[in-house]
Amino acid sequence: MRKRFLCGILISGLFLTSCEKENNNPEIKQQQQTENPTLNSKYERKIKEIQTASTKYFYDDEIESEVSVTENYKTYFTYTNNQITNVAITKGDEQFYSSQISYEGKNILAKITEGEEEREVTFLLNDQTNIIKKEYEQRDSLIVSEFGYNNEQQLTSNGNYKYHWDNENIIKMTNGKEIIKYDYYETENKNQFLPSFFLNDNWALGHFNYFKDSYPFNWGKPTKNLIKSIVKEENNAVKYSKSERDFEYVYNDGYISEIKEKRFLHYYSKQVKETNYTDSDVEKINEIWNEVQETIEQINNRTEKERTYQVLSNSSLGNVHQFVVVIRKHEKANINGTDYVPYDEIEKYDFTYTLNGEEKTFTKLTKIHTTSTTNIQKAETTYKITYE
Repeated sequence: MRKRFLCGILISGLFLTSCEKENNNPEIKQQQQTENPTLNSKYERKIKEIQTASTKYFYDDEIESEVSVTENYKTYFTYTNNQITNVAITKGDEQFYSSQISYEGKNILAKITEGEEEREVTFLLNDQTNIIKKEYEQRDSLIVSEFGYNNEQQLTSNGNYKYHWDNENIIKMTNGKEIIKYDYYETENKNQFLPSFFLNDNWALGHFNYFKDSYPFNWGKPTKNLIKSIVKEENNAVKYSKSERDFEYVYNDGYISEIKEKRFLHYYSKQVKETNYTDSDVEKINEIWNEVQETIEQINNRTEKERTYQVLSNSSLGNVHQFVVVIRKHEKANINGTDYVPYDEIEKYDFTYTLNGEEKTFTKLTKIHTTSTTNIQKAETTYKITYE
């Protein structure tokens, strides 16, 4: 009986010793931590700080010249048990953003302070710890975003946006109005960045907003390769816009130590308004005729230098006369070596009248007023990444 008792003590002691060794084993601890359903897997290389310098180039209408503005940011990450629990950002020497992040089961709460505004954002996770719902209040309204994934846990939807994957990379994103296309380097994405939320046109701050709003959380399987460029294009009857982002990287032991992000935006919109006058509007047609003749005279004697004109027709068929003229206001500008036309206004007047001696009797006028605006923006941003 005593032998059995001693044997039981010995076995118990060996079991306790074995458990103590396992608990003190850093590899076992790491394995236990990764089993936490809300654990973020960024513990391999923790980003401690990101220094951001962003320069914007744009055309100032008031001074009719190119202007450049540079802004500097610093982003700091704090970790608890390998999870990001705080994001703090300074602009210049002042802090303007902070996010306190807490984890509880399949829920994440982020308490965000941005400038003078405060908000709480709630995230809901699926069984694979990926975000499937995001909720927050804005101006007394509840904003809800839902996210979908395929069987490989690749992000496939964000509200109206649909993601298309090929060869383990997002190649296209659509929402019915615009198309966003992605191109990649052959370099492995060891940092596991997921460039799926570069939706806004906030100059060249795509990665800045990604690190601020998305990087602390899991959004499914990352892309296999590093993003090389993102092109966003929208084209319809009245508007055309194209936003291009290009990325370059500097590496340290395979991980990114520096990102250069360049952005070029070309925006074009056009509005056309047609107005028709008949013989019941003779008084108004006479008034417009006099204004047009006065403008032509001012252009000829150079008192009007911003506009030009061209007579397209001055013909007669019997006693029916037609006078067609185009008056144009055409501006030119240059942004960082790129010429473009920020504003183009074209007024086309098509007068029809009869003559009784020298007296004109107007019978019809068609006026077509077309305005086109073009906006070009250039920006470039450098991110320097420091790891713990």
